[in-house]
Amino acid sequence: MSIINKIKSHGFRGSVEIVSQKIVNKLNKAIFDFNKVFPLQENLIVFESDGDFSDNSFALFDYLRKHGSLKKYKFVWLVNDKKIYKKKKFSNIICITKFPKNIDLKRELILSKCKWCFFDHNNPFEGRKKRQGQHVIFLDHGPAPFKIEKKRVAALDLSKYYDYQINSSSMCRKAYSEHSNLFGMWGAPKEKILLLGECRDDYFYQDRNEVKEKINKKFNMQKFDKVFLWMPTFRQSMYSSLSENYLNDETKLPLIYTYSSLKSFNSFLKKYNILVVLKVHHLQLQLPVFQKKYSNILFLRDSDLFSMNIQLSQFIPLSDALITDYSSVMADYILLDRPMVFTVDDYQEYKENRGLYPDNILDYLPGPHVVNIKELEQSLIDIKNGKDNFKEERKKVLPYFQKYPDGNTRKRVVDYFNL
Repeated sequence: MSIINKIKSHGFRGSVEIVSQKIVNKLNKAIFDFNKVFPLQENLIVFESDGDFSDNSFALFDYLRKHGSLKKYKFVWLVNDKKIYKKKKFSNIICITKFPKNIDLKRELILSKCKWCFFDHNNPFEGRKKRQGQHVIFLDHGPAPFKIEKKRVAALDLSKYYDYQINSSSMCRKAYSEHSNLFGMWGAPKEKILLLGECRDDYFYQDRNEVKEKINKKFNMQKFDKVFLWMPTFRQSMYSSLSENYLNDETKLPLIYTYSSLKSFNSFLKKYNILVVLKVHHLQLQLPVFQKKYSNILFLRDSDLFSMNIQLSQFIPLSDALITDYSSVMADYILLDRPMVFTVDDYQEYKENRGLYPDNILDYLPGPHVVNIKELEQSLIDIKNGKDNFKEERKKVLPYFQKYPDGNTRKRVVDYFNL
């Protein structure tokens, strides 16, 4: 694209901002390289996660701090807004900016001196040549490689910027190492993928009474006979080529395409005293549908959990069953050995527009495959009445997604790297 076309595309001001940011990024990288003259700080660990203080990175951090590592290590978190975390009651922890808009001397000094970096979404070492003795570990953010990236994104090859990728899935190792052309930025050589587990899944095995008390106090979930957690795949992306633009409906949800059908679904749930907790992706928050309130549908936001200091993986076990589609959450949820319902109404469109792996993906989804709202409602009724016809299927596919269904992932990670 020519310079003139780029200016037309982004506007003059937008183009200036893009150029300025690129200059800042280059200067910060130069500062990072200069700081290599300083010795590594053996006790310095950097963490990053999508949403900040969350997911696999937080689970590992939480384990370390609860096992006395605050005395041994100094922890640094990369966050979107440092001001938000000043109220956090974590001792011996520093927060630095994840995406600096200006020259950030402190950030680059920390990155250049840290011995360890654990991330599960945005690698702060991307585009940087880490120094000898530094260890950059990708904790991943899903044990199942169901979604395929487009070729334009596949050229990124970000695995060269980290040492290891931690996962729980033999399917994932096979897919990422043998079909990296399909998975783009998530592709990695086989020797880099360590099947140790998903750190966040350890919360499934812990006592949840305190979390349950907080949730019930805020949402009063105990008054319902059954609680279904609905976590649909996010169907839009910052990459235009990865967005499923064929979904031009009012809700951007599977099966329920209009406000009126959502209202009718709520009436059905009310009749059977069922609560559906719809986990809202943070990039969907501004859609009008999620600004409304329903008696039996709860829109769960990241901010809700953050305000209570609760991780999503601590909330998930409070549900009786899962509704999802091609999301990797099913590969986490299968550890709970509870019913799952899969919405596959857009299976062909999704496969053609985004791509799915493996070709026989439906064989790995152990639950009813529903294609309309009536089938979904019947599945919820069956589960409420204690009907579970897929227990053996869950047991059969479990090894594909979880090598160690034991809740000891974080200990394995700590022991492997001798932290």
